[in-house]
Amino acid sequence: MVVFRGDPETVLERYTALTGRPPRLPEWTFGVWWSRNSYESAAEVRAVADRLRASDTPGDLLHLDPGWMDLDELGLSWDDEAFPDPEGLLADLAADGFHVSVWEYPYLKAGTRPFATARDRGHLVEDGAGRPLLLRRPSKADTRAGILDFTDPDAVAWWRDRHRRLLDQGVDAFKTDFGEYLPPEAVTADGRTGRTTHNRYPLDYQRAVAGAFDGGANDGGATDDETTDSEAATDDDPADDTPILWSRSGWAGAQQYPVHWGGDAAATEAGFAATVRGGLSLAASGVPLWSCDIGGYKPEPSPDLYRRWAQWGLVSLSHPRFHGKTPREPWHYGDEVAATVRRYARLRYRLLPYLYRHGVAAARRGLPVLRPVHVARPDANVPVDALQHFVGDGLLVAPDLSPGEPLDVHLPAGVWIDHWTGECHEGPTRLRLSTPRSELPAFWAAGSVVPEQEPGAHVAACEADPLTLRVFLDPAD
Repeated sequence: MVVFRGDPETVLERYTALTGRPPRLPEWTFGVWWSRNSYESAAEVRAVADRLRASDTPGDLLHLDPGWMDLDELGLSWDDEAFPDPEGLLADLAADGFHVSVWEYPYLKAGTRPFATARDRGHLVEDGAGRPLLLRRPSKADTRAGILDFTDPDAVAWWRDRHRRLLDQGVDAFKTDFGEYLPPEAVTADGRTGRTTHNRYPLDYQRAVAGAFDGGANDGGATDDETTDSEAATDDDPADDTPILWSRSGWAGAQQYPVHWGGDAAATEAGFAATVRGGLSLAASGVPLWSCDIGGYKPEPSPDLYRRWAQWGLVSLSHPRFHGKTPREPWHYGDEVAATVRRYARLRYRLLPYLYRHGVAAARRGLPVLRPVHVARPDANVPVDALQHFVGDGLLVAPDLSPGEPLDVHLPAGVWIDHWTGECHEGPTRLRLSTPRSELPAFWAAGSVVPEQEPGAHVAACEADPLTLRVFLDPAD
């Protein structure tokens, strides 16, 4: 057992020094990610990209969920009918300022060529009798799948090679979905069982995929050293081969392989509140870069829920991604909502120098971008059930989780300036905000110096020269 002492920031720094910190991610990853389950063809992807640009809605990444893949093979190969020219598609999107991520999971469908190859090479988790352990294929219970064994160095190398082909084509990131389940009776290549090693499986999975970006970090497969891959966090600039993942499972050390998200949240008021609560809990647990499905995964959110979730996510999340079972692009929710989302997305790109500065702090110190109040201000007297939080060290945000009801915002000691009106409030105090509320409640701590840039359609199109410094002064000074 290891016990860390000190204030919350010190504890997080010491914990992540032991278990690993994320690398410094490229700035474009802090832009807006657009996705749904699923874009089903190259034509559909191009249409969404074109409309985002035509509507002046910023975005840096388009994510392709399972629809990109040959689902009969499930071996990281394109669906040739839906995506007949992937290199051409990726090149066109790159020319328009879009990066691309693609979906995967660590299971191989029984009866396919990738499954047979992995089975014959011994790359699959086994049962106690030395046979591949088959489970009901996630999301397709009528078929069976084998589980990749990431404790086998040869299996890791084989899986990385399949990823490198996609990276060479122009893919920029991988959604490493699932990975949270390893049956208790499973036997891995290192001689362990699922009962003793199931918590490690997502870490091994994400490490294996991350290694594809740099030609083979930790090619020996899983080890007991969880700090190896965090060395890049000390680099001044992110490398071109910095691993970029989007994962929902994890264990101690998984924060080395960002970004993690909260899984398939319900697109309901309760789902929104649970998402915020879960993100704050994870931030306090040593995961500094985190996101969620803005709008919720399913069912279809109401336009008002979508608007409030988008307002919060575009300001608060380290890596905001719109995603759901049904479309989550803003034009599906009416002109007024679309205009609000566009305005908040542009606000995010304006504030990106501030947000990215805290992304660097995540790499260097292990501090979260989304910060619970007790982490940022341990002495603040805020109710334990209040879900207001900090974004970085200077911006206090209160997600609007109770439409139609007054919203209490508890301001800690000091002077706070309303982001929208410039009105000053002396803390500690409680503000009761009436309804209706059209903006996200947001307050800057007096003394904050916030770097801003002129927003563009994507990060590379923003104008950061000259950089504007916005200073929030205490009127008493």
